[in-house]
Amino acid sequence: MPSGRPIHIAGAGPGGLTLALALKQAGFYPVVHEKAQTNSDAGCGFTLWPNAMRALELLGVGAELRRRCKPLEAIAMATADGSKLFSVDSSALNSSFDGIGWALQRSELIHLLLEFLGSEHVRFGAVCVGFEQKSEEVSVSFKDGSSAEGCALIGADGLRSTIRSLMFGEQELRFAGYSVCRGIAHLRLPEARGVTALGMGSQFGYFPMSKDRVYWFASRNAASQTHSHHASKTGLLEEFADWHAPVGEIIESTPESCILRSNIYDLDPLPRWTCGQVTLLGDAAHPATPDLGQGACQAIEDAAVLASCLQRNADVVSGLREYESRRIGRTRELTYLARRIGRSGTWTNPVACGVRNWLIGHTPQSLRLRQLRGMFDFTILEKPPS
Repeated sequence: MPSGRPIHIAGAGPGGLTLALALKQAGFYPVVHEKAQTNSDAGCGFTLWPNAMRALELLGVGAELRRRCKPLEAIAMATADGSKLFSVDSSALNSSFDGIGWALQRSELIHLLLEFLGSEHVRFGAVCVGFEQKSEEVSVSFKDGSSAEGCALIGADGLRSTIRSLMFGEQELRFAGYSVCRGIAHLRLPEARGVTALGMGSQFGYFPMSKDRVYWFASRNAASQTHSHHASKTGLLEEFADWHAPVGEIIESTPESCILRSNIYDLDPLPRWTCGQVTLLGDAAHPATPDLGQGACQAIEDAAVLASCLQRNADVVSGLREYESRRIGRTRELTYLARRIGRSGTWTNPVACGVRNWLIGHTPQSLRLRQLRGMFDFTILEKPPS
């Protein structure tokens, strides 16, 4: 159902830009409205897992993305002292790709998507403040008093989505009880292995990147929601001083000004995302804690499925409904799974943490691989639930 009328997208993050590219390739005319004035914000790092890479591969972006990124040859989990709990090599997943994941800076993916999309499809400094649905049309209004008309509006505007609030009212986010510091260290690691280490009420994860860089995160329990976006490098070095190598070296190799801190929130899954010609995507639709590392990946999955559903249906409303039916079950399941894993990471009782670590370490590898394949497998045309 390609149409000459624009499809408006609020938010130029990975999900919004992937959607715009998918829509363009499907014959639509997408217009992305981003409240930031430019795309210069470097952001921090994240990992693209095989499910997201498969979607990007179908859009023709995968080969160039893999050329610029360093593949992870394995992922592993350990305790704070370095004792291995498990390790999974990329070959064990029988993946068609050359790695199990690809760590990169958020801005690297944003810039690549913009290269493929074209800057004429993006309006920076455009703050969506409202919309009105008419017969087969949506009128979107902006903070500067301007407006734009199109056949659909997609809210891809993140955790605190304006479009979600306009559709369903203010939704109270759930504070997960911990905060996360993130940074990118300038350091060459000997192995292309992503590692997450578990402590008591804290975790540390690190993922090698291209150009001798390492993306890392450090989560710590927080009794209250501190609103500072900066972290003390000295404090981090003291807190993780007894952790296994190379944790201290990674923190030391990161400029303090580049260490970002954020409280972690999620939202109980919504019963629906769509109202007529308006729907939600990514964190706007299903914000989850980062414990599975699937936030951007699920937004990219959303984008690929949404474009396909709009292309295959005779009208916008039917396409958006099919998109919701195909995506809402999978994202609900992953939201709850991330929440359960996040809760176990906040445990501070030594006995409970010991039991947790024992269970992780003694999970049969066959079961672990089945769980990973379930998360990493992705098919755009999967059958929706009846």
